[in-house]
Amino acid sequence: MKWPFRIVVVLLAAALLLGVALAMRPHPIDVDVARVIRAPLDQKVVDEGRARVRERYTVSAPVAGALARIDLHEGDVVEPGMVLARLLPLPSPLLDPRSRQVAVERLAGAMDTQRQTASTVTRDDAALEQARRVSASAWDRRNLSAPDSWPSTGRAKDDPGTAKE
Repeated sequence: MKWPFRIVVVLLAAALLLGVALAMRPHPIDVDVARVIRAPLDQKVVDEGRARVRERYTVSAPVAGALARIDLHEGDVVEPGMVLARLLPLPSPLLDPRSRQVAVERLAGAMDTQRQTASTVTRDDAALEQARRVSASAWDRRNLSAPDSWPSTGRAKDDPGTAKE
């Protein structure tokens, strides 16, 4: 490279750096200037805003119920001991038509089950009685006619309560 070309490149780079530095420097701000004196400060700000609640309070009740309409409005004064809200009791679930219908159906099902169980018990009692009669008649025919043919267990000799002296 030749010297004149190098000088032009260095001057262009310096001009570019100087332009960037001037563009990034802080600009002066317009201010109001007044003499400092002692006087009451009277300044008003008229504007709309939103209040942000930093501490939220949750009000809960230990019973279930429906909240009645609250009679307080925004800006009303609240005093200690004042009633803020009223809880109305919920309707009884027994009076609810759907719950009543479900309960009636469950009762009918339970009564049907009871009738079925009673008929099963009656049938089983009859079968047991018949089995006893059949067993007794078979026993009478086979064994009561020939008591000497009964099998001997040998318990009479060993059992002191039944042994004859």
